[in-house]
Amino acid sequence: MLVLLGPPFAGSDEDYSRLARATGLLPYDLRAKLRPGGWGVVRAIADRAAAEKLAAELVQLGYRAAAVPPDVAQDPGRKIVELSRLDFGDQLSLHLRGREMPIDYRALLTIVQGEARIADLMARSRSSASFRAVSPSAAEMESFRDAMTTSQFESFLVADLHFVTVPWVARIDSRHFEFTRLGVATGTRQGDLAGVTRMILERCDVLVDTHAKTSSVGSFVEQRGPKPMSAPGAPAPSLRDEPTDERLDGYSRLIGEAERLTRRLRRGGAVSSLAPRPTD
Repeated sequence: MLVLLGPPFAGSDEDYSRLARATGLLPYDLRAKLRPGGWGVVRAIADRAAAEKLAAELVQLGYRAAAVPPDVAQDPGRKIVELSRLDFGDQLSLHLRGREMPIDYRALLTIVQGEARIADLMARSRSSASFRAVSPSAAEMESFRDAMTTSQFESFLVADLHFVTVPWVARIDSRHFEFTRLGVATGTRQGDLAGVTRMILERCDVLVDTHAKTSSVGSFVEQRGPKPMSAPGAPAPSLRDEPTDERLDGYSRLIGEAERLTRRLRRGGAVSSLAPRPTD
């Protein structure tokens, strides 16, 4: 189990001292794991009861914390479905592949934004062919590895919409989404994605997570390696048989589940204030 702690978290010296007393970890280690404004892994604990106990203790201290099963990162039931466009009306209309789905604005849980990196299979094929019939030197191999890190990956911005009502995730892929239908045309994918996000936030009171590159949650996903074979899961409206960024996908799923488990805390249902309580 992963004990996660998330926003609002100021990251003051007193925060780290208080958490050190509660977890038995050094403040230095906690600073590396937990950063202001985002979700981080406090501890990974095999025993579920012990993880839930620690998370509950952190909540009692005034923090927003949850014990999340690590398998959520690779859960085949939490499919990521690409959106072609959105419409804003009395409800939020999701346009999927050949289907339109209206969802109440209040069902939106959180938005996870990040940069996806997927292998450029065409580039990889070309580079591999160039070395197939020769015995490259050490210098040539070094140049080949450098080329792989730049030309063999495609990078693009995405925004994942997580909902309270369904387990699957609706993704705005900046390469394909119809921004102009919403009157968004900034000239850059980053600007277009930011424009649509602002339109959503004007209608929904949710947090936007932009910490995929720096969060210890993402580092945990990276350490787990590739996902297992697919298994039957909850139905999603549309699936894509394309390369994916497993690190970003796993990160997004974990953040979505952490937000789901702690939604009552953000809404004020369990603690009157999420500001840490003063110590005696």
